Amino acid sequence: MRDSAGVSFPPPFIYAIAFLLGLLVAHFEPLGGVAPLWVRVLGAVLVVSGMALAATAFRIMLGAGNKIAPNLPVNVIVTRGPYRFTRNPMYLALGLIYLGFALFFSAWWAAIFLIAVIAIIRFAVIAREEGYLEQKFGGQYLSYKERVRRWL
Repeated sequence: MRDSAGVSFPPPFIYAIAFLLGLLVAHFEPLGGVAPLWVRVLGAVLVVSGMALAATAFRIMLGAGNKIAPNLPVNVIVTRGPYRFTRNPMYLALGLIYLGFALFFSAWWAAIFLIAVIAIIRFAVIAREEGYLEQKFGGQYLSYKERVRRWL
């Protein structure tokens, strides 16, 4: 068994590609109009919140001695900071940032594509990571998994 989840495609690229695809589709098939100010403000709040969550999760993961890339080994299960509330704070943060930009820029197709992104992340990335962590850490990870939700 290799010592990683074996996810070779960087998950942030999945979010970025879907967002750009949403912008491309909108160029040929516009959807909706410009969002009202309160929606754009909400978008900005989501972007800032997502960035803060990502930075915190990133710092705690690195501070625990783990690497961030899902194709590298994990040394320890992190259960503090945002990891007390969600097993995947970095993917959640990317989702918040993505949705925030979609709202801020009235990128409605991109917002719709977020549903597909979440499904891809869940089944192509998180499922592999969870399988790897279960094999590597056994009961310790299973106990954590029982206490903490996948997303929120």
